[in-house]
Amino acid sequence: MAGRTGLPWSSLLRLDAVKRIEKILARRGLGLGYVDAFSGELRPPRPQTGLCALVQSREAGEVACAATATETLRRLRARGESGDRALGCIATVCHAGIIEVAAPIMVAGEVVGGLLAGGFHVVGEHDPDVILAALPQRTHALALAPGELAATARRHPWLPRHEIASVEELLEAAADEVSS
Repeated sequence: MAGRTGLPWSSLLRLDAVKRIEKILARRGLGLGYVDAFSGELRPPRPQTGLCALVQSREAGEVACAATATETLRRLRARGESGDRALGCIATVCHAGIIEVAAPIMVAGEVVGGLLAGGFHVVGEHDPDVILAALPQRTHALALAPGELAATARRHPWLPRHEIASVEELLEAAADEVSS
């Protein structure tokens, strides 16, 4: 399916299973993204609302999101190279303190990319006031207006653990579809 030149993302993202999962994620306020091990092509999750959308509206935010996606791929590949055969989703906290999950895309036993979903915070595990207080420092380089940042943060997705497990299952199903 994929050579060392990368995965055919334009075709893969049109798969019915992937499109359905992207719609389900969007209903939760999350975006779907990907990262390719061979071509270096990537697209961080791009939710239409919330902190991710605000951060990605700035060039420096886009660059930082791309760095997070690259680091996520490094972690997925390291797990694959370690011989871990129970390769499920991993969670990553980005530069802005937002959580993303990633599922590996496997071809012939090798991690060749990953599907990414995000961004969110976890209900009951993260104190909203602490997160809101840390946002100006975490996003300082983006020159976001404090009022805009606070208003957007209040609308950002907060998911309970059982919903995160559902998101991970969906992402793993999409990664399996892409892998085949």
